[in-house]
Amino acid sequence: QKPLKSKWSDEEKEHLIRATTKYMNGEKQVLWDKVNLEFPNRTKSQLKTFFFNNLKPKLDPTSYKQNEAWQPSNDRLLLELVEKHGKKWQTLESFMPGCSAKQLKLRYFYLEKHLKVVQTTRKSSNQREETERSKKKKEAEEQLLDKEQEQVLQMIRLLLEQQQVREPMDKHKSKRNDFTE
Repeated sequence: QKPLKSKWSDEEKEHLIRATTKYMNGEKQVLWDKVNLEFPNRTKSQLKTFFFNNLKPKLDPTSYKQNEAWQPSNDRLLLELVEKHGKKWQTLESFMPGCSAKQLKLRYFYLEKHLKVVQTTRKSSNQREETERSKKKKEAEEQLLDKEQEQVLQMIRLLLEQQQVREPMDKHKSKRNDFTE
C-alpha cells in the first residue's frame, strides 16, 4: 500500500507509543522493522521521524535508550574497522553493538570530513613551521655571514692601520739613510 501523507490521528499516536514500548530490545532500543509491521500505511521513516520529533520529547526519557556521545576510542575503532572491512555498514554493525549501520555510516562521514579539515590544518601549520624554520635558518646564515664580513673588515682595518704606521717609519728610515750616505 501507498504510505499516508495525512495528519496523524490521536489513535495512531497512541498506537505508535504502545508499539515502540512493545517492540523494544533489552537495551531499550526500538525495533523499527517490527513497529513498521503494525503500520502498513506508514513508512518506517515516517514512523521514526514522527516519533522522535513529536512523541518522544513528551515521554519519560528513561523509558527509551538515551543517545550517548561518541567516545574517541569508538571513533578509532570505527576508522580501523572501515580500513579493514571497507564501508560495509551492515558488517561493521556486528563489531559495534548498540550502533546501527546508519549511525556508523553517518559518524564515519562526519569523521572523514572533520579529519580532512584537521589534516589540512595540520598541513598548513606544518608548512608555516617549515617556512618559519627556513626563515630562521636564513637569518642565522646571514648573521654568520655578517659576522664573518665584519671580522674580515676588522682585519683589513688592522692591516691598513699597520701599513699606515709602517709608512711613516719607512719614510723616516729612508730619510735617515739619505743622510748617512
